[in-house]
Amino acid sequence: MAVAVKGGYKRYGDGDFVLNNLDMNVGVGEIYGLLGASGCGKTTLLSCLVGLRQLDSGQVTIFNQPRPSNLGRICGFMPQDMALLEILSVAEVLKYFGILFGMDANEFKSRLNFLTNFLDIKELHTPIIELSGGQKRRVSLAAAMIHNPRLLVLDEPIVGLDPLLRQKIWNYLLEISRDCGTTIIISTHYLEEIKSCDKIGVMRNGQLIAEENPNTLLASHNSTSLNDVVLELCKNNEVTRNANFNSPKYKILKEEAFFESKQFIVPSRNSSPSLNVQRNNLSIIWALIYKWIHRHRRDFRLHMWELLLPVMCVFNFQNVMGPEPKRIKFGLAHHDDFNFTDTFALREYCGRNSTFQSAPACFSNIGICHFISLFGENEFIWIPTNSYNDGLDQIKQGRTMGLVYFPPDYTANLKSRLSQGNFADNETILGSTISVRMDEANMLLTFWAKKNILDKYLVYMEAILSACDYYGDAFRPPLHFHTTYGSARVFDYIEYMQPGLIIMMMTIMSISVGVVWVQDRGAGLEQRDHVAGVLLWHRLVADSATQSIIILMQIGIFLALLCGWYGMVIHGSWLVTVALLYMASICSVLMGFMISLLLDSAIETLFMIIMVTYVEMYANGVMWPMEMAIWPLRQLYQLSPLTLMVDAMRSLCTRGWDITHPVVAVGFTPAFGWILISLVVCVLAERRRYK
Repeated sequence: MAVAVKGGYKRYGDGDFVLNNLDMNVGVGEIYGLLGASGCGKTTLLSCLVGLRQLDSGQVTIFNQPRPSNLGRICGFMPQDMALLEILSVAEVLKYFGILFGMDANEFKSRLNFLTNFLDIKELHTPIIELSGGQKRRVSLAAAMIHNPRLLVLDEPIVGLDPLLRQKIWNYLLEISRDCGTTIIISTHYLEEIKSCDKIGVMRNGQLIAEENPNTLLASHNSTSLNDVVLELCKNNEVTRNANFNSPKYKILKEEAFFESKQFIVPSRNSSPSLNVQRNNLSIIWALIYKWIHRHRRDFRLHMWELLLPVMCVFNFQNVMGPEPKRIKFGLAHHDDFNFTDTFALREYCGRNSTFQSAPACFSNIGICHFISLFGENEFIWIPTNSYNDGLDQIKQGRTMGLVYFPPDYTANLKSRLSQGNFADNETILGSTISVRMDEANMLLTFWAKKNILDKYLVYMEAILSACDYYGDAFRPPLHFHTTYGSARVFDYIEYMQPGLIIMMMTIMSISVGVVWVQDRGAGLEQRDHVAGVLLWHRLVADSATQSIIILMQIGIFLALLCGWYGMVIHGSWLVTVALLYMASICSVLMGFMISLLLDSAIETLFMIIMVTYVEMYANGVMWPMEMAIWPLRQLYQLSPLTLMVDAMRSLCTRGWDITHPVVAVGFTPAFGWILISLVVCVLAERRRYK
């Protein structure tokens, strides 16, 4: 027997049996027609035959040997859906399957010429997506037959095809079954055409209610219409089913029979040498890489995501978060005898009426203009106000962020205060005090404004004291801060974020490829590849190799822009830095693969990736020190893939530490740990998926 099923049971979850004690026998060189209504279990049966599903109980044999996990080159499988990568051209799709099945160039060229002429496929260089439904089905059939397999399993292959082409295909199937001994299992709804089969199986409610040569069935029922015969068989089955509804019919309900039959589910890899399941691992991996190359060559959306996103991210980060604030609107209230309407008018007035000398006389640089002149032209926009209360109203109305208020006779009171020192009265002290009111809603901007005004005020007072022959630094507090690593400037906070930003963005872009994988599985590409011999490790190796190309390009873009254009400095080893970024990205690639195997739809995968990204953004110290988290979360987030990596990256860039330092060395451990976890989960998920 070419294909045999004995006592087959299959159901999904706790539902009804899809296959219910099914027996099936297909001889070598036979054309077997599988006939049945939608939902009767035809597709499930074919999936169990080709290795996409496992029977709950029962035995499947292929050429008298227990069926292996996938059939490889001995089988050509055409699923009901097209299961073709539609961005590729017809020639590229067929070339992919040719490489996948290990065909040499001459063999492939010969089969390609024959099939394209035979199936009337003329649009070899047209993308699949631009073909009609019938044209796609012809290409799908050609992909199943490209390697001239011993066993063809075709799920409704001729639906929607031209009647002349359908007859031509049937003639060819008859020819290869007679002359080449090819075994063909075909499901179809065309009752009249199924007469050409050597044997037909009529399927209903998970069972084959008839399995016989069509002519024999017609003779036994004394009929000339196969449609009438099938209708009569279904009616008889319904009567029998109702009569035996309450009888203990299912062998699977017998516990002993169930466990005895389970021995057939997982055959030994070495138990079927006669099947000659050819699997050229290098050809399979190269086929997957070939598909990736041509997919990227044709789908520019992938280039937008993989190569343009790093540029956009760096540009926005450096130009939005990097520069110091500019042109902040601030109110200015004073009681001097000059008026101005805007910052330009104020600077023009101060330029005309104030004396800025390299060695000013004592108290000659004490005026308001001398203080305002210390600010850069683009730091603040000074908005005139008539009074302190008017300045407050402007803040409340959102017109300004703050108010600088100089009290009446500020210059005279400041002179008196500096002259009298500790003997100055309260009126003099209040009259020489500059009041600043702020809108504290924007914390970062407020902090910058406060520090900027305070720094300028210290410079202003030092200049006044120096002009009066006092030591200017005496005005500063006797506490100085010095940096060992990094920068003490407030808005050099970007230097703190840059190392974490690179790792975070590399992680997001790498893990997001899981969406592409789950889309491929939803389109049936993964299942068709599995039947053709593609195992989990083939996909892992090929995808890791191809994604490594993108990862290295992305690392190059990030470092070229940040270091070459925006002046980011990596004080440590560049080699270790690139290695750390690569490990973080490969770890994320495998995590994306794991997520795509655990979930069934692109939307679910996308939401999971968003959730993981959102948690990682706050849980690894990219934007905020982990020391500020509560103790339980600090311990929990140490298990995050990126927390220790971000610390290591920051130490490489800012501190200049190398791989010999424990912080940097430990930074690599989460990547190895999560890679191992992802691989284990992938193996378990793959087993569950093809159960």
